[in-house]
Amino acid sequence: MFLAALAMCSVVSGLLATVYSTSLDRSCELLKGTKQYLYWYSEKKKKLHFTRDTDRMFCLRNQYNNVVEVAARPKNADSCR
Repeated sequence: MFLAALAMCSVVSGLLATVYSTSLDRSCELLKGTKQYLYWYSEKKKKLHFTRDTDRMFCLRNQYNNVVEVAARPKNADSCR
C-alpha cells in the first residue's frame, strides 16, 4: 500500500521507486501486490491510468497528471544487465 500511495500522490514525474529484493521473483511479487491495489482503487475513483504495465515495471498517470514509474529489480547487480 505504501508504494501505491507514493505512486498516486507523487507531484513529480519520472522514476519514483525501484524495488530491490533477493530475487527478481520476490521483487515482482511486491510490485504485483502494488498494482492489484492500484487497479482496485482506479475502479473506484477513475483518476488513475496505467500508461505502461509489465511484470517488472509500471508507469502510472496519477491524479496530478504526472507519469510515475515503479520498477522491480533483483538484488544482484549482474542480474540487472
